[in-house]
Amino acid sequence: MVKWTKTYALAAILALGMLGCFATRTAAQQDGKMTGTIIDFDGNPWANLPVKIKSDVGATTESKTDAAGKFAFAGLKNGKYTFTVQPPQMQAPFDVAVEVRGADTPPVNLNFKEILEKQNPEAAAKYRQQQVEQKKFAGMKEQFAKGVGLLEQERAAKAELSKAKPEEKDAIKAKVADLSTQAVTTFQDGLKAAPEKDPNIHLFWARMGEAYDLAGRNDEAINAYQQAIAAKPDNPSYYNNLGNILGRTGKIDEARAAYTKCAELDPPNAAMAWRNFGISLYQAQRMVEAIEPLKRSIVIRPSYAAYTNLSTAYFGLNRFGEDATANEEAIRLNPEQHIVWGNLGDARKYLGKKKEASDAYLKAADLALKELKVNPRDPDVLSSLANYYSELGERNRALLYLGQSLQYGRNDQDVLLDAAEVHNNLGETGLAVEWLGKAVRAGYPVGGIAGLPYFRNLEYNPGYRQLMGKSQTSK
Repeated sequence: MVKWTKTYALAAILALGMLGCFATRTAAQQDGKMTGTIIDFDGNPWANLPVKIKSDVGATTESKTDAAGKFAFAGLKNGKYTFTVQPPQMQAPFDVAVEVRGADTPPVNLNFKEILEKQNPEAAAKYRQQQVEQKKFAGMKEQFAKGVGLLEQERAAKAELSKAKPEEKDAIKAKVADLSTQAVTTFQDGLKAAPEKDPNIHLFWARMGEAYDLAGRNDEAINAYQQAIAAKPDNPSYYNNLGNILGRTGKIDEARAAYTKCAELDPPNAAMAWRNFGISLYQAQRMVEAIEPLKRSIVIRPSYAAYTNLSTAYFGLNRFGEDATANEEAIRLNPEQHIVWGNLGDARKYLGKKKEASDAYLKAADLALKELKVNPRDPDVLSSLANYYSELGERNRALLYLGQSLQYGRNDQDVLLDAAEVHNNLGETGLAVEWLGKAVRAGYPVGGIAGLPYFRNLEYNPGYRQLMGKSQTSK
């Protein structure tokens, strides 16, 4: 929940003098009446304001003003009364001496705007300025809430994109882009409405950063988070989010500085910052460098995510023994994820532990089948399941689940890479190369494929060498 910092008092703390109101004519003892109207500091009728009167013998009667700011006390004995009202902006009650003389007692009309102007012009000027600031603050909050609503819609659309059919993706991408623009524009309008030097400005920049980030507008997201940090340099999450985007765009040194600052500002959660930095290094194909921050994260707080990413870095470096150990630690923390069991199977496979690898693949397949019951159209789970069965030599099942995964994720680069691996595991190297080409055309980096041990057997395949940009005569 966003916590807003108020930059104004609700109104000036006012001290106003006592007024008097005296009737001049006499009347019967029990037909006295006191009426009046109260106007607030903005010049509007003051509705629902508690008022009370106290007689000279100490009898008290209470009431409230109506929607028009009016009040009335009837059936009063003639005599002297004190009319009291307590505006919430005032430290002390405001009293008026009234002498009741029948039903024709002059009304007690109080216009606090005029009273303040006459008795304390300086406080009146300050109050007017505070009301201007309050109006700006209210407008700023309204724009912020509207922007957050659009941002939530953008998040939902982004999540929808990951599950969409290929023919639906272009329309959803356009929806994400449109919602991002709307959200950013709304937050910008909120900034324009903000009081000068308002301490909440950082919230707008941070939300703009998220809106830009979801739409893949990296440069604008980086700038927005930098503005948020400039406005509030002690917020660790802003440095973390900035680091994520910098790392994704290959600005590793800047990302390192952002993650380091995040860890310094929030030592109890420094594990997250170092884990994210390790992931950024891995995604930049800097496997060796990724290991140190991931280990650092684990030392601070062991986590499933840190161990799985550490195992992936080891796998990319062909350090399969350490890869297996990291996966086993991840399983100890969370044994119900099929991915980590599949990764353990891969590590054991390349360690030459065929039986242990098969056991891991069987467990991975069992967990993936359970996950499919929740979402039977998940292309990632389906392609993973195809992979497990291809490793187990179950060709028919492997191709069945691969076909289903391609139905729902035919343009997904990771699904296409899995298709290449499945066919390669089944000994169909020509099809494997064909699907590798499709994965590259869908955006999978050639450098990422070249480092994978899955396709070592294709090293001298002409199609593979051409795809990797290697000379077919070099060995």
